Amino acid sequence: MAKTPAEANALVGYTRMWTEEQRKPLLDAIHKRLNELNPPESTQIKEPPSLMVQIQNAKDLTELDCLEIEVSSRHVDIQPKLMGCVKRRRFELENQGSEVAQ
Repeated sequence: MAKTPAEANALVGYTRMWTEEQRKPLLDAIHKRLNELNPPESTQIKEPPSLMVQIQNAKDLTELDCLEIEVSSRHVDIQPKLMGCVKRRRFELENQGSEVAQ
């Protein structure tokens, strides 16, 4: 019934002198409790990708325009770097359209 992962893991230290057979039920219970305290990543809510990743993965110019507006809301120190990414992605998207036309 440990309330924190550290508390659950501390129990292992008390059983170092036990045989593997004696420790197995305790280790299984600790493992189960740790999964309850820290669910596996597949069940956790994942954070959305960073703005830079969103810019790099923009599907079209409309999506890129929306992300460009969001760049202006970011800290002034990071804006030039993000705008550089926007310009690169815009160039890629515009040239991708001209390659298809040829």
